Amino acid sequence: MNDVKRGTKLVRDLIEDKIKEGLLKREDIAEAIEDLMPVLKKMFDWDEGKIRDTLQREVESQTNTWLVENAAVLENDENHAPWLDDKRGKLNWEFWNSYIEYLQDKGWSGTLIENLDNTTDNILRRLEDPVREGNWDRRGMVVGEIQSGKTSNYIGLACKAFDAEYKLVIILAGIHNSLRSQTQIRVNEGIIGSNTISGIDDPDSQKRTGVGLLPGYDYKKRPGTLTSIEDNGDFSKKVMKSAGIKPGQMPLILVVKKNVTSLKNIKNWALSEAQRVETGEKILRDVPLLLIDDEADNASIDTNKIPDAEPDEESDEEYEPTRINGLIRGILHSFEKSSYVGYTATPFANIFIYPVKYLTKYGRDLFPRNFIISLPTPSNYIGPEKVFGFDDDPETGIEGQDGLPLVIPVHDSADYIPSIHKSDHYISEIPESLKKAVKYFILSCTARTVRGHPNEHNSMLVHVTRYINVQTRIGVLVESELRAVQQKLKYGTGRNSENILEEFHEIWETDFVPVTRTVIEKTGDAAISEVSWDEIKEHIVPVALKIRIIIANSSSKDVLEYRNHEKVGLSAIIIGGDRLSRGLTLEGLTISYYLRSTHMYDTLMQMGRWFGYRPGYLDLCRIFTTSELIECYRHIALAGKELREEFIHMADTGATPEDYGLRVRTHPGNMIVTSVNKMRYGEKMRLSYAGTVSESVVYFRDRNQNEKNIKSTGDFITELNSGRDFSNMKKYYLWRNIPAEDVISYMDSIKTHPHSYKANSSLISKYIKKASAKGELTSWTIVLMNSGNGDKIKIGDYEVKSVIRSRLNTEDTSSDKYTIRRLISTRDEWLDMDEPVRKNIMAMTVEAWKNGKIKSKEAPEIPSGRIIREKRDKSSGLLLIYPVDLREGNKILVHTTGFAVSFPYSKTAPDIEYIVNKIYWDNEVLDGGY
Repeated sequence: MNDVKRGTKLVRDLIEDKIKEGLLKREDIAEAIEDLMPVLKKMFDWDEGKIRDTLQREVESQTNTWLVENAAVLENDENHAPWLDDKRGKLNWEFWNSYIEYLQDKGWSGTLIENLDNTTDNILRRLEDPVREGNWDRRGMVVGEIQSGKTSNYIGLACKAFDAEYKLVIILAGIHNSLRSQTQIRVNEGIIGSNTISGIDDPDSQKRTGVGLLPGYDYKKRPGTLTSIEDNGDFSKKVMKSAGIKPGQMPLILVVKKNVTSLKNIKNWALSEAQRVETGEKILRDVPLLLIDDEADNASIDTNKIPDAEPDEESDEEYEPTRINGLIRGILHSFEKSSYVGYTATPFANIFIYPVKYLTKYGRDLFPRNFIISLPTPSNYIGPEKVFGFDDDPETGIEGQDGLPLVIPVHDSADYIPSIHKSDHYISEIPESLKKAVKYFILSCTARTVRGHPNEHNSMLVHVTRYINVQTRIGVLVESELRAVQQKLKYGTGRNSENILEEFHEIWETDFVPVTRTVIEKTGDAAISEVSWDEIKEHIVPVALKIRIIIANSSSKDVLEYRNHEKVGLSAIIIGGDRLSRGLTLEGLTISYYLRSTHMYDTLMQMGRWFGYRPGYLDLCRIFTTSELIECYRHIALAGKELREEFIHMADTGATPEDYGLRVRTHPGNMIVTSVNKMRYGEKMRLSYAGTVSESVVYFRDRNQNEKNIKSTGDFITELNSGRDFSNMKKYYLWRNIPAEDVISYMDSIKTHPHSYKANSSLISKYIKKASAKGELTSWTIVLMNSGNGDKIKIGDYEVKSVIRSRLNTEDTSSDKYTIRRLISTRDEWLDMDEPVRKNIMAMTVEAWKNGKIKSKEAPEIPSGRIIREKRDKSSGLLLIYPVDLREGNKILVHTTGFAVSFPYSKTAPDIEYIVNKIYWDNEVLDGGY
């Protein structure tokens, strides 16, 4: 523990009662620092003013953490017996209390610990009582943000599980040695209390750590383990035989990779003590198991083509799931009493698991049928919403948000590292943007030193390719660049030295200084202070010389270097690929240089190692990436927010995990996500438009196709004029009581771009046809808009003013498609409703805002699209048609028509089948070779 941490802990200990009671004020912190000043002056080689400022900022930043929302839960209590509340007072909670004390020593605030206590209780109560008689199994999932503290959560859950008398806890910790070892370290610190490896800080392999350093620690009462943090520390036959420990003999915790050999060893170990039951299967009795699946969306999912059976039908017993999936299910199936909890930040693959009923050999699938819990997000968490921001979403009423000024677009990488390249791609030089990123890293490390953290870890991420050979070559070039800068800083004389310092000075003054001020203003982080160039200049040379290069891939040594530098801190530029994409924590990450392109939502999120907590140094963080990826992350930020709000909405209505799975699987906005997880093998998918608005935002550039669509739209409008219920509202023309057949015919007559996933005219036609056959969507209102500022376009008998739309600036201008951000505004969705209904919708919108269901700083002035669609009768649909000017700058590229369809909510709405072409998916989405 360094001096700043030690001093912070002394102050926190003095004010802990006020922290817990929520009565802490800034002056209380200042008073505590003054009371401790005689002691603090002996600890620090600083003047009193710097001690006050540093510790005041540190304590304020730690105690000002609060949660922006409560955990939301979807659950199915079938066959579950409530138990925790009745049993709570009878348990001594020894492991949990030790873990709390350890977290307090680490500086966790009372608020954070209370929230951890509540969320782990919420999970534990949904597991089964480990002493409950008979055969039982529970399947659940916990969803939290990337790098948001899921590991702390499941270690807390494991502590409580042992306290409640679970006998065996297995943690599946990713697919790489580095992540498994990192997780084992956390388990050692939070549960076991001793290291399980030699050569780290001390030759004694059983040196105490974490909870083992607390007064009263007794290793004999702690769970045992048959795994260690060494590279070969996974569960093995050798360990199994030499230890001679039988399952159930003593409380055990195992940290293993999702590796066929390791999982087979565990299954065989369990079955070695199992009994054969009436069905002929071998089952291990009276050893309650909690299996925690970290990164549950990675490797655990069965991606083989599923049997063609409904969930309530018998499944094909000859069907074989993927090996990892089959082994996980086989382990659970081998225990009479088992609970499975998957942890993930990207739950799409898990939600898209088709809930096949049962396989005798493997048991149930891993679909979280019993519960899904969405963890609350602390206000100081830095996720894609804060980093990249997002645009307004008229469909959900979500207000847009600006990102923080931490993202630097990269425009020069393609000539050096093309987005698509081969494994033998040779790079002779790194781009200037990467050289600049190295300088940014030196400055960020220096600023952290000036702020009183010279011994903290500092990391820079370079993730540009998945190929090991290319990573190694980039490592050589980055090291050469780093050494050149270090040499100039250390030995440069005359202009050579002055030039490099001038370059650093310019970056500091033009970028870091204004960004620091903006971040302080937007986040209120009291631990961030302005740093002058003179302070940077004083420390930059020794800080720069401390930096080293680490290659993190399967051919290099695992990244356990942080543990070897606890006292002085490690400053490293870490270069890698897939190994950096899952779960691995890069300590003190400030600078990220990231180029790997993919359209897959979950992959992009997992690659975002920069998400997480950056107390006291968020202003020093930068992300260097392409404009295309910036746009992708803005889209992801909005999509993630929409999914969380949908989750909360369904939790409020008492929906089950299967209800949510069906809703997400069939939502038109999730076609790409669905395809990621299932369309690799050409499987049929299902889709429902109920409760959504589908607007065309992707258009053809081809003039002929757009003219055909204008003609088809004109023919449709002309047909509507034949004796229909018509209103001329000046800014729009409106026809009521139009039969579904006419809308179906119109959708069949136009053609939408293949990339128009959500507003696909042929799928919409198919959906309306099926819904109208069931008595839904039988009566339509058609609106032709006339409110734009563009050219007049003749559509049927009307000349209407077009809306002007510009292409997304990230789209390739040579593409055959033209993508805009939005077509409609939310108010357009209620054009078919009368004034009393509109007032009611607006009142409901404001009420939803007051109840926290709509997130905005001020009361909304526009209606909620969700509420509009909830109020619309399920027999009624709204079709909005827009004349559109597609422009390149100020020049009109082409005239066309766009549409939006507002579909009512309906619990009885049908879904339809669709198939995504595998070749298209491989070529357009997976991209290959990036």
